[in-house]
Amino acid sequence: MTSSNPVQPDLQFDVLEHTASGRLGVKIGGELDLASMGEIEERLQKLAAEIDGALHMSCDLADLEFMDSSGLRLLLRWSVLAAERGGDFTISACSRTVRRAIEVAGIGDALALPAA
Repeated sequence: MTSSNPVQPDLQFDVLEHTASGRLGVKIGGELDLASMGEIEERLQKLAAEIDGALHMSCDLADLEFMDSSGLRLLLRWSVLAAERGGDFTISACSRTVRRAIEVAGIGDALALPAA
């Protein structure tokens, strides 16, 4: 299932995969910051609530141009939630800018950041 939903003018949120068997794939582009994080969190919660059992979540951040510390916290929170539900969290692709923010924060291993 794919859906493209502009969340705010500077943010794009697409559902790439959403299955009852526990797979949730999303693509986030534009800017993820404090102003947009609440709506993204709400959408993710609704999608995850529709999945019974283990949650296997993948985020494509290749088109994400900016992410502040609230975006980093959002990714970490979903990594923990997926693990608590017996699944995993991965970043399938990442822009250079966002990769740098994740590396500077020292959370690349926790987020399963793919090799550059």
